[in-house]
Amino acid sequence: MPTGYITFPGIADPKHMHATRTLGTRPDAAVLYARPQSGSPDTSGASTLSFGFNGTVINWTNALCDRGTFAVSTTGHYQVFTILDKRWRWSKSYWTHAYNVRYPDGSIDTSSVATLQQIVIDLLTEIGESVYDVSGVSSGEYPEIVFDHDDCASALEELLNPRGYVVSLNIDDSVTVWRRGSGTTLPAGSELVNASISIDPPEIPYYLTALGRKTLVQSKLLMQAVGLDTDGAVKPVASLSYAPSGGWGSVNKSSMDFISDSKSKELALQTVGKWYQVVSQADSTYNITGYCPTVVSVSSAWQYLPLDDKILDNAVDVFSKQHRADAYVEGTFYLDDVTKNPPAGSNTAAFTRVDRREWRLDKELGVVMFEQLALKKSSSNLVFADVYFTCSYSIHDTTSFTKDRYYRSLVMGGYGIDMREIDELQRQIVVRYTPGTSTVSSVVDNVSTMDGLADEYLDTAVNSYFTAVGTFLMWRGVAQVNTDGAALQVKWDVAVPDQPIPFCTMVSQYCEGIPLLPTRHERDVVRRSKLEADPMTRRKKNYRRTMSRVREDGKD
Repeated sequence: MPTGYITFPGIADPKHMHATRTLGTRPDAAVLYARPQSGSPDTSGASTLSFGFNGTVINWTNALCDRGTFAVSTTGHYQVFTILDKRWRWSKSYWTHAYNVRYPDGSIDTSSVATLQQIVIDLLTEIGESVYDVSGVSSGEYPEIVFDHDDCASALEELLNPRGYVVSLNIDDSVTVWRRGSGTTLPAGSELVNASISIDPPEIPYYLTALGRKTLVQSKLLMQAVGLDTDGAVKPVASLSYAPSGGWGSVNKSSMDFISDSKSKELALQTVGKWYQVVSQADSTYNITGYCPTVVSVSSAWQYLPLDDKILDNAVDVFSKQHRADAYVEGTFYLDDVTKNPPAGSNTAAFTRVDRREWRLDKELGVVMFEQLALKKSSSNLVFADVYFTCSYSIHDTTSFTKDRYYRSLVMGGYGIDMREIDELQRQIVVRYTPGTSTVSSVVDNVSTMDGLADEYLDTAVNSYFTAVGTFLMWRGVAQVNTDGAALQVKWDVAVPDQPIPFCTMVSQYCEGIPLLPTRHERDVVRRSKLEADPMTRRKKNYRRTMSRVREDGKD
């Protein structure tokens, strides 16, 4: 075998080359210089690029000749070919699947359960890789994610990069997923001709924070009788401009004959005795100790708005699929014909549930609207009913003017906050009551479960800030060196003229210091700017964000 060795099908007389290998799912390139030729290189994408020195040979299988140019310089005329490693294929594979779809109570649909490690295996298999090592990937994290015809290369990056993992294509064509900062020992020996030390630490935040979705609370709310006034506002019945001076107790609410103004009478018939608005918790307070998030103080019922017409309990539909159960109305109501005056008959038992078909909800106003009058009997009069509404909602923080959200932070000691949004993190608080009463019997809070999920994420995400003293090493000849969580860049120069060491291998460990080789960030910025401008990319992001929130309120 000759001292220097370069071959690629269709390139007749290669002279020298530079080849690089970096981390990630996007292909690296070998730039090959050859004597001008009349023929064309193989562009099938199934060829093998081979290069080496003194018996050490590295093969890039399924390499693609991406482009060729003709260069003229004072040192001679060359044809320059750019050859991509086999990762050019990875972005040509697409994946559609939903993983770890959560039910309303936070449990996972068994048909979609998969660990982070299993998801990575699925994606690697889909792109055609069969030899891989993912043993370092967490088997205790269950990320909720929906892929809808997403290219596998981008999906891998999206999953792994924020969690501090890196993908390495090895020189034996296998794939290894490393934790950032981990790796194998580099070769040593007399062929090492250059070494330098540098430091390029990341900007470490003070807090690394896993941010969840808005906190959801389920509880029983007390409702008060309201009506629609002539100015368009919803008000308590006692504050309506057309309220009787003596109160509503003895008024026939089915006729409203005491109102002379036609507009006021129409509004009264439409709303009074039919509309009930949230006023407080079932016990007439705003907070129940131990259930409202401690970071939020509630001083008004409007902080619960908008109300949801679903609760956090699971229900099973006719297709045997689980979904959020409907909110429900309870109260004390008069059973007999409401047109009788004085009424006859009797009231229902306290906390009698009302059929869902008999009311609807204005979420933004927090108003339950009955189809018919909802009253109760008191002495000889029909008065406003005792109404309670069990539903779910998020609590508005009057200080930040946002809804309360779950978060968990890891102190790293730097400056500022690195906030990571994690869809599967959502604190849910369910208040249970003694049947037939408004007395709280227990509070179910999943915060400890969320803490565990957040810690699992943060445990690996902290590796994205791994820092160590960087080294730049150069060996004589072609060394079989892989990238990993520590070795971030590798470059091979083969038979390069006018260079002190025409055959050499360069490795940059714990930093990206190989001259003229773009950093990972620089490559990502260029690629991301193009992707962000793609309408299809924006559509997919919105779609996936919506899908991950459908169990909450159907909104993005």
